[in-house]
Amino acid sequence: MTVFIGALFLCCLTTFPVAVYAFRRQHIPGAFAMGVMILGVNWWTLAYALQLTADQFPGVMPALSGDPLFWFKSLFIGVVVIPPAYLVFVLQYTGYRRQISRRVLLALSVFPVLILLGIATDPWHDLFLDGFRLNQGRSFIGGPLFWFHSGYSYLLILTADILLLRFVLTASPMLRKQGLLLLLGAVMPTVANLLTISHALPAPLEDLDISPFGFLLLVSVMFYSIRREGFLTLMPIARSTIVDRIQDGVVVTDEQQRLVDLNPAARRLFLPSGDAFRAGTPVADILPELAAMALTNDTTDCELELDRGGRRISLSVQRTGLQDQRGRERGQIYVLRDISGLKHIEADLRHQLEQNERLRQALREEAIRDPLTGLFNRRWLEPTLDRELARASRDGTPLSLCVLDLDHFKQINDRFGHGVGDTILVALGQAMVAGSREMDVACRFGGEEFVLIMPMATDEQAHTRVTQLLSRFRQCDFRPEGPQHVTFSAGIAMVSGRHPDRKALFQAADEALYEAKAAGRNQVMVAAADGARTLTKTTV
Repeated sequence: MTVFIGALFLCCLTTFPVAVYAFRRQHIPGAFAMGVMILGVNWWTLAYALQLTADQFPGVMPALSGDPLFWFKSLFIGVVVIPPAYLVFVLQYTGYRRQISRRVLLALSVFPVLILLGIATDPWHDLFLDGFRLNQGRSFIGGPLFWFHSGYSYLLILTADILLLRFVLTASPMLRKQGLLLLLGAVMPTVANLLTISHALPAPLEDLDISPFGFLLLVSVMFYSIRREGFLTLMPIARSTIVDRIQDGVVVTDEQQRLVDLNPAARRLFLPSGDAFRAGTPVADILPELAAMALTNDTTDCELELDRGGRRISLSVQRTGLQDQRGRERGQIYVLRDISGLKHIEADLRHQLEQNERLRQALREEAIRDPLTGLFNRRWLEPTLDRELARASRDGTPLSLCVLDLDHFKQINDRFGHGVGDTILVALGQAMVAGSREMDVACRFGGEEFVLIMPMATDEQAHTRVTQLLSRFRQCDFRPEGPQHVTFSAGIAMVSGRHPDRKALFQAADEALYEAKAAGRNQVMVAAADGARTLTKTTV
């Protein structure tokens, strides 16, 4: 007996730290209820050990009352707490009820309080102890109230075990082992208590209560789960809770495309008026697009557009087939996510990208265009001329370059003002564009100097076209703010062996321009292919 009593005290010392740890983790659902349950086990074990000590070693224990069964009656304070605490722990651990309302806690507290009142008043009715006294030579059997308490406690424990078993069967593999260990551990105290109250233990344990050691095994399993399985750190959430709380709609159908289940998010989408959900309703009656999607075996995701009260809703739909163990199709799961917000963001982003592209094009145009005349500028001229020179060399085709310069432009600005000068520059730019082919490139080189690149044109063809341009431009009348007529001088050079690159071509055209200026302006000259300074002189 001394060894048995010592084992009970050791059991108290072993389980108490686990209760303290659970209370320190009470922010985790189920931890506080677990701590209360283990404290109940501790008190049960301690009170039972003190009762046995008082019986076996009279005088060792101080007399706290005149009742020789004081510690025996006191142990039921812990006993009545354990079943409801265990049920609350399982409800929170599995996620079936994360928050336990005060009404539920009050309901679970009523019966333990009534039992404790029945024990306190037992001397007047004997409904709990049934006349049990020490040193009478008989075992504790218990009265009607004791057995009613036992039945109620086992009902709570059985309910909790069923919930825990259901969780084990549906939990993810990561949490299944944790739940299975708890379920196996919970069986131990139940078996130990049944052996005790049914007096099925062999001698010399037949009159002893081994329930605390069953709870010691349960607490040991919990401690192992804390150390190895993330218990009280990685707490599970029931899959049903997840499905009910996620914002995505979940639709489950059978193989005949009839509705089996809708989660709350899906009901808000398809039953906005609050109509009752009816299992067996054809999917086509609610969302024909889903029924059409089911007929296409190779389609697992798509996007749908719904009209709900004049509001367009965009849905992303993912379909997963449900199969039995033989691989036969038994239904479908559709997960529907409202992507309306993303669509609006996507549209806004697309609009912004288009604006950015237009801005980029505008900036690019500003970078390569002369802001006054709208012609290309020098930045665009140089790479374009290099490209056209390479093409002419590759294809063996002619390429002519014309450099134009307005005559007496400085005097015009000094006499009539820069506003009139700008008007003349714009007019020349417009005339150049109007008289150019689509392949030609008209540029403002700087100041009153312009350049015209003419691919596929010989120097004679270029001379004819620039002469026509000079004739048309000379007809422009800038009165009354400006002069009546303005002219320009031009020099033309064609790609040849003497000027095959951009620098040589420009130099030849410039020399022809200077020759036109020196000859009296208002004329077009062409650089000679043989190196002579002037091939043709034209005065308009």
